[in-house]
Amino acid sequence: IVWLLLACAWNGTSRLHVLYLPENEIHELGLLYVNYILRASGKRTVYLGQSVPQNDLQQLVALHSGPITFIGLLVVNPSPDDAPGYLRDLRKSIPDARVDFLLAGGSLRNLDATSAPTGVRIFPDLATLVGTVESR
Repeated sequence: IVWLLLACAWNGTSRLHVLYLPENEIHELGLLYVNYILRASGKRTVYLGQSVPQNDLQQLVALHSGPITFIGLLVVNPSPDDAPGYLRDLRKSIPDARVDFLLAGGSLRNLDATSAPTGVRIFPDLATLVGTVESR
């Protein structure tokens, strides 16, 4: 947690991009690529990696005073049937308006993007997510 505190303390008012996979999700190759794209363009990132509990995301929000963009991939977990509930729970657990979520993956492929909670953007595939990240 010390490295996380140091990462968040540096220039606490600028946007922080936090990359993570939800609990029991281990497919991180796409997430590593997004992290590379962000870092190559000079963006601040914290790479949390695979199988991250929501509680860890909440702790990071409490530590960082600036805006945060969480970027995640939901490839197999939660399942497509559980994905809408996951999105609702995620936003409910982190209702802070300075926090937004950019999420993509197979579990979200059949969801209507307009059904996502406020502050949560879902993408049909990794390529679309990368295109959005590159243009920010």
